[in-house]
Amino acid sequence: MNSNDQLPDGWTLLPPQDKNSCDDGIQQTSQDWQLKPVENSNEPIAVLSPEEKPISSFFPKPAFPSTHRRDSTVTSIFVIIITSIILISGIGVSWYYHTKNEKLLKETDYLKSKILTLTNKTNLLQKTYEPVQQTAEAISKATEDEMKLGKILEARKKEVEAIQQEYFSTLSKLESARKTYDSIQAKVKEINQESQPTQLNIPTTKTLAEGEKSIEQPNPNPDPTQMDVQMVQRATTYLKARQTGDIVHLAQIFAPVCNYQYANGKASTNEFIMNDIRKFWDKYPTRSYQLLKVAYSGNSIEIIYFYKCSNQSGKTLQGYTKEMWQTSPSGQIVQWNEVLNSKTPPDTTPNYRNLRLNR
Repeated sequence: MNSNDQLPDGWTLLPPQDKNSCDDGIQQTSQDWQLKPVENSNEPIAVLSPEEKPISSFFPKPAFPSTHRRDSTVTSIFVIIITSIILISGIGVSWYYHTKNEKLLKETDYLKSKILTLTNKTNLLQKTYEPVQQTAEAISKATEDEMKLGKILEARKKEVEAIQQEYFSTLSKLESARKTYDSIQAKVKEINQESQPTQLNIPTTKTLAEGEKSIEQPNPNPDPTQMDVQMVQRATTYLKARQTGDIVHLAQIFAPVCNYQYANGKASTNEFIMNDIRKFWDKYPTRSYQLLKVAYSGNSIEIIYFYKCSNQSGKTLQGYTKEMWQTSPSGQIVQWNEVLNSKTPPDTTPNYRNLRLNR
């Protein structure tokens, strides 16, 4: 390839020349200049004669490109570097956003799975909550009904308390009348003993409280032996009802309202007492009783007996009991208490008519 082809237009690659030849050319050129006058001018003008050659012919053409060419090359290199940097940066940014996009896609899939799981749990909780809500509504309704029943029971309780007060007031009046009657009877007896007339039998007027069941009233002035027989028969009938579980007959022995020991001595209904006795029967279905003593004084009666109770598991209770009754004029129990002793039978109250049974 010719070396001139690589040079821009107007450039020619000259053969190397030494320094002396260059100096000679410069000196020769300076001698060819002449000062010639110019017409219509007072100032001399330097002109070249036609025979003279231009000064540029005496200078060799440069062997390297001009400064303009070097600047263009540097600019191109700089542009290439900048472009490379931009491309590399673009690749890096693209890779960063690609990686970030992949991460976001994974996080999106994870969140979708979480949302699906939470949705399933929400549906499950909703299904579980529905019966709970129904149960809560049922409980709320039952609570409201219970409150209504509580108010009704409270009103009934006040009515029962009023009836009890009236009953006890009536019972107190009857007891006062009985004491008056006993006093009159004692005076009549003293008069009869003094005058020895025919014994008077004064009929007894009975006023039954509401709900009381009539039981055969003892003769006001019975023969002591006959009274003893009646007391023993009453105690025997009572224990037989307890042993056989005859709740109907046992309920007739108790008054409609009775001061019951196992209700803290407070007035209790006949139904409450029967339920309490029935619970004991359910716990000990096998029972046996042996009557030992009967004692009485007026409307106060005491019975002493031996008991033995057992159940299917082999548990056994045995010992001695003294029951203490206060009876109404009709003969029903209006106050009931007992004393337990596992080893020896309790004693009767002094000054009571004591009936010892031969067994």
